[in-house]
Amino acid sequence: MTGGFLGNEVYRFHIILLFFKISKLITISVYAVIVLVYLLCFLPKIKRTPYHILLSSLSFLLMAILVDFSQLTNHELASLLEGLPKLLSVLNLALYFWIVCKTEVIQAYQK
Repeated sequence: MTGGFLGNEVYRFHIILLFFKISKLITISVYAVIVLVYLLCFLPKIKRTPYHILLSSLSFLLMAILVDFSQLTNHELASLLEGLPKLLSVLNLALYFWIVCKTEVIQAYQK
């Protein structure tokens, strides 16, 4: 999941797909379905972790997507309003995985 997120950030797949006349709404919808399927598959595991951090990460990402869809005319403001929630989203996601991995390593060490 994080690899896909990183790949999209680096290669900007949603922008590349615009050249093939695939709208951003369709691309974001496909991403949303992938995230939903992932969450449903791993919900029991996620519930045993501090998923409130993961939910805040997804909330920040949703805010960045909504700003992107708003098509603000002031590009500096739009960049700031999209970039800050995206940064907070990535930081929360990193914190979530750090906590989960640290817990797993400690549990494996104690066995």
